[in-house]
Amino acid sequence: WDASRIEQLVSNLIGNAVQHGLHTPVNITLDGNQADTVTVGVLNRGPAIPEWQRRSIFDPLTRGVDPEAEADADQRTSLGLGLYIAHEIASAHGGTIDVVSSALAGTTFRFVLPRHLPNLRVN
Repeated sequence: WDASRIEQLVSNLIGNAVQHGLHTPVNITLDGNQADTVTVGVLNRGPAIPEWQRRSIFDPLTRGVDPEAEADADQRTSLGLGLYIAHEIASAHGGTIDVVSSALAGTTFRFVLPRHLPNLRVN
């Protein structure tokens, strides 16, 4: 793994959780119990992300802005690239990233990275 890029991925997810968590604690989990993968989760207890927004949340220039709320300074200055970059970093490492969100459970961004790159065959 590229340590700097993984640091950026985690930093982007934590920053997103702090921004949208409405001053609630952010929980970070690490699961390395699988032989082939490592999973990291970042949970916040802010408002749930609607389904329509989750479908495009990893697209570039997409910001999670509540149209009913007055935009705060973070939302006005955000370019909407943090989750896109996180997605691209996970993908570049052969991993995946997803989000689950509900009013009851909060919002968790989770990425899974393989411990080893797949064997590449050159013919």
